[in-house]
Amino acid sequence: MTAAVTASRKSVSRIFFCSVLAAYGGLTGWYLAALVSTSAVSQRPTAGTLFFQGGILGACIGLGAGVFDGIAVRSIARIVKFGGTSLLLGLFAGMVALPMAQFIYDVVGSPNGSSGGGSFLGAVICWVLFGGLIGIGEGISKGSQTWKALVGGMLGGVFGGGVYEAIGRAPSQGASVHEQAVLAFALTILGGGIGCAIALVNTVLKDAWLVIENGKLAGTEINISKYVHPQLGSRRAGIIGSSQWDANVYLPGDGGISPRHASISYVDGLPTLTALPESIARRYTTSVNGRPVKSWPLSNGDRLQIGSTTILYRHSR
Repeated sequence: MTAAVTASRKSVSRIFFCSVLAAYGGLTGWYLAALVSTSAVSQRPTAGTLFFQGGILGACIGLGAGVFDGIAVRSIARIVKFGGTSLLLGLFAGMVALPMAQFIYDVVGSPNGSSGGGSFLGAVICWVLFGGLIGIGEGISKGSQTWKALVGGMLGGVFGGGVYEAIGRAPSQGASVHEQAVLAFALTILGGGIGCAIALVNTVLKDAWLVIENGKLAGTEINISKYVHPQLGSRRAGIIGSSQWDANVYLPGDGGISPRHASISYVDGLPTLTALPESIARRYTTSVNGRPVKSWPLSNGDRLQIGSTTILYRHSR
């Protein structure tokens, strides 16, 4: 099986597991909110309750959406790094979205208490904001461009928020087990939709990526669009190395790779690989197409060797 085929399968696997983890985050958020708040099923929860419930829900979905990359490489440090960023933005997103959605229903809803089309649409827009903020957390911490993660989160918010508003708004006092099960299902769909859309958009719209051809992560595809972008990449390089905290492209299990081994960025109008002083001082291998380099402008199809790990560089432009 070629590295390209393996990478394609791993991309599909990544989308699936990001969906599952974020869906589990939505289900966990529902459970925790219901467990700790006796007003979880009240017809008109207070503003404080909505902030609390929304924050729990957003934090759980954000955490679920963000931890996959750490889990995939079995790195606690990267689970904390990526999951923590997504958790905090998810917390904020939930504290904004749920109270806003309830406010729109209170203001726009019909006098008899039923919801009209305007209140439904307005509430879904709140969930679009919710998903978008969770997406931003993905873009900030990883190699994707933030706007793509934002778009993915917003699309997830449209789908998942629409399902939630259609079938799963908080039931009245004394809700049955069936009504609570419907709400749990709706929040699971909300989380899964956001996680799936973020991963899918980032995968489909990637501009540049690395395919790991051997070693512990053989077949893994790593999105580096942000680091070879004319504006973004010229301001901040992506670090390739063995450091769980510092490396944007993390390559574990290779003793010939230093914590900060090389960088990839946009230099003088070209995507460029640069060996960092730490690896040069240790005489560690950094080469492109079999040629040792200190700095090299990359072309589509170039084969990089970092330590003993071989990496294929690809871009769509």
